Amino acid sequence: PSTVALLQNPVEEGATGGDTSGLTVSFFNMIWGEEAGEEEQAKKQEEDVQALSHAKVLASQCHIEELFSKSRDLPLETVKHLIDALMRGSGGSGCVVDDTEPESPRPTTQREMLNDELLCRVYSLEWLTNVVANNENRFDEVWPFVSQHFEDGIASVASTPANPGEGAQPSLLVERYVVSVLRICTMFNECEAVDTVLATLRPLRSESLSASQAEILGERVTSGLLMMLKLNGPHIRQQQTWELVFELCRMYAHHPRPIASAAALEAVQHLVTELTRYLPLPVLSLAIEVSCEFHDMPDPTIDPYPAAAA
Repeated sequence: PSTVALLQNPVEEGATGGDTSGLTVSFFNMIWGEEAGEEEQAKKQEEDVQALSHAKVLASQCHIEELFSKSRDLPLETVKHLIDALMRGSGGSGCVVDDTEPESPRPTTQREMLNDELLCRVYSLEWLTNVVANNENRFDEVWPFVSQHFEDGIASVASTPANPGEGAQPSLLVERYVVSVLRICTMFNECEAVDTVLATLRPLRSESLSASQAEILGERVTSGLLMMLKLNGPHIRQQQTWELVFELCRMYAHHPRPIASAAALEAVQHLVTELTRYLPLPVLSLAIEVSCEFHDMPDPTIDPYPAAAA
């Protein structure tokens, strides 16, 4: 406010006509003059502090957080626009077509964006995940808005540039995409759409995923899979989903980090002991094969039943 007042007086005086040179000199004296400048600066700082405090009070009275925490009570069209804003905030193109806004290439790697921008995208992704979870009652209508966004975010790990002498490293944002997908699978009690959500993890078993990338994502993936299998494993219906789960566990059979390999082993044990009756017949052979790999058996065709039972 003080800056506006400072600029306004000389402009109004100059509008009356006459010699403007004196006005110009007095204008700069008001800004950089020794005496007047210090007074104006102190006044400006005081007014800015008051204005900021007032703005915070107004923001707190609006209860903006309830837009996210109570989004299930909003009309679907409103939720769609809320999701669109969060998708754009996390680096996506949104789910609402806007012909007036030209698309600009977005950086997909941590190295290409500033820390504050990366943090903003992570927070937007967290809120987006919460909105999806809060709309469990209409999940079939909400998930199509964001499914491609999650899949693109996870698939971007393959385009991450490599460090000199090392494999490509997934950014923090990619890691959060993986965690968000697994959170969605575990947030719902008896979620019937586990197959649909887990399909977004398919890029993780791509051949383009290097060993170093898999190592970094290992703990997140295996811990999330284990939790998901214990809560919603019986609701997996499709053969492709079971194959994806076993392949992801197989990736971490010999993970250098004990936490990842232990979680993967526990996930496989839970699969073959608690969920065997849910496995399609063609997946049973894969289950035995992966179990043997975890038990360091050189030949999975040699008496596989004790290994499967273990």
